[in-house]
Amino acid sequence: MTQMAPAETVKGLVEQVNDRGVKLGGKWFNFSKYAQVAPPTRGQTVLLTVKGDFIAGIAPLAPDATTAARNGGNGNGYRGPMTPERERAITRLSLLSSAAAFFADRPEATDVDVLDAAQRWERWAASTE
Repeated sequence: MTQMAPAETVKGLVEQVNDRGVKLGGKWFNFSKYAQVAPPTRGQTVLLTVKGDFIAGIAPLAPDATTAARNGGNGNGYRGPMTPERERAITRLSLLSSAAAFFADRPEATDVDVLDAAQRWERWAASTE
């Protein structure tokens, strides 16, 4: 008869996450096909319940001061209020990405075409009409 590994808890900062598991403290723990758990995000502090190398449960923990400082905010990825400069940068990058995707299937298009389209779309997005 095979004996099951006893459950233990592991607390730590999530270093990496992929579709197969979570890395904490330099060690990978695998998602179990029998336990339905929501994967944590990188940088999040969690308490894992593990059996052997398999995750039986994940409990997110409140961020501590170290985690918050490392993440530049409250420990959950929040980095402060949206400033006008940040909002504009996000909009511009999004429009540039959209323009690049728009011209991706057009081999005759140049980088100037992409930038011109992104700038036109930015003017349109900023208009109040």
